[in-house]
Amino acid sequence: MSIFTGLQRPQFQAYYDEVFLIEHRFKNGMGFPPSYIDYVKTLGYGRLCGLWNIHIPLGDHPDSWLHRYHNWRAWFDDLLGSEEVLQEAALEPDGFPELLEHAVPFASSEGNDLMMNGENSQSML
Repeated sequence: MSIFTGLQRPQFQAYYDEVFLIEHRFKNGMGFPPSYIDYVKTLGYGRLCGLWNIHIPLGDHPDSWLHRYHNWRAWFDDLLGSEEVLQEAALEPDGFPELLEHAVPFASSEGNDLMMNGENSQSML
């Protein structure tokens, strides 16, 4: 039984790209963490706690995790290539360049805050 079952809507069937969710591998060879897979299979795409949009593999949908991840990755790479002053401003208060090098965002807020996990970590949720 999933830890997310209590949050599930009655008679809800989550839509997601199951093949991508299970088979995708990051640069470090690891796949999505079990907690993220559980969340996706149980709740699917949506808003968590009224604040975070949890992005999941949705095939070619514009809000799919894959599309969002590529956009975030391009922004991170641009930021890492920018002047040190811009990097420091973007990483305030506690960030550091290595965080952006390995970040794997999976949720965003209306204010464009990101919830992320590093590729070297094993849990996203």
